[in-house]
Amino acid sequence: MGESIQAIHYHDDNIITQEKMGTVKLWTVKKSSYTMVTTYSGGVGFCKSVVLNNSLLVPQEDGGVDILDITSLEKVQRLMPEIESIGKLMCLESLEIDGNVCVLGGYESGDVVLWDMNSFKPCANIRLQEHITSITFDTDNGRGVVGGPSNILQMFEIDKSYKMILRSEISMTNEGVNIVKLRPDKKIMVTGGWDGRIRIYSWKTMRILVTLPEHKAAITDVQFSPCILSVWGC
Repeated sequence: MGESIQAIHYHDDNIITQEKMGTVKLWTVKKSSYTMVTTYSGGVGFCKSVVLNNSLLVPQEDGGVDILDITSLEKVQRLMPEIESIGKLMCLESLEIDGNVCVLGGYESGDVVLWDMNSFKPCANIRLQEHITSITFDTDNGRGVVGGPSNILQMFEIDKSYKMILRSEISMTNEGVNIVKLRPDKKIMVTGGWDGRIRIYSWKTMRILVTLPEHKAAITDVQFSPCILSVWGC
């Protein structure tokens, strides 16, 4: 299905794959076989594509984001950061603010850009740590966290007027985070580190609850099960 696949999406019996070198492919699934329907050229890098309703958000080389029709991979709109010397787009996150659909993008420069999906224009930005690798955001309380190559997690807030402020910083033992992710019930947040450790934090207090050291290599992604897995007793 491709090389160095870093994102897979499923939509209406179709599968979409995104490769590290930028190629996005749309596949149909019939009788246990995959047939490629079409492709689209995105940017090279580690930023993963994001599904938003019936659209696929794909990072591009110039720091922009192409918005594609998820059923055909045809481009329907484009997001641009409108900031000079911002570097590559490193991560994307969709969210809602006061009922309005928005998108956050984290860049090499440390800039976090907020786009309003009604106007497709940037409505706010904030400069945080350089080389942001991941963003997670809680729509209910307007609070988000970014991680990167340092040993610092940065918590920021966005109010209903789209004002963005840095709220606090949390230190970790070792440097480097590939993924920060809030669980859907918004009780815990986890980080996946370069040191192979998964760290679990209370989302309410941001105090670390437990560190899981079982992995020997860097953690690149984390997913939460939608149901209790009795085989693991959790």
